[in-house]
Amino acid sequence: MNSIAVAPLVLLWTLIGVALAGVHLWMLRCALQRVEPLEPSRAGVRLAASMPLRLLAVAPILALAARAGLWACLGLVAGSLAGRWLGVWYLRGRLPLPIRCHKQG
Repeated sequence: MNSIAVAPLVLLWTLIGVALAGVHLWMLRCALQRVEPLEPSRAGVRLAASMPLRLLAVAPILALAARAGLWACLGLVAGSLAGRWLGVWYLRGRLPLPIRCHKQG
């Protein structure tokens, strides 16, 4: 595959990766909001139990990238990293981060 054909493929999968990262971060945020009022040990179990559903939501896109080849996978990884960086950069001063301390023992 020549470089002229590779560039649009990588760009397309980079954009798909950015969108996929945004969707995954949104699903994770919704899951965290649902477990926020729970005690920490129960919240961790509930959050871990919802992980397979989040993975099933992104698995078809991962499979498509794998079938499309190396350049698609590299674009997806680059887009996913960029999407997560953009999400953290955008939300970094806009969302309060509640910190709860529970005494042990």
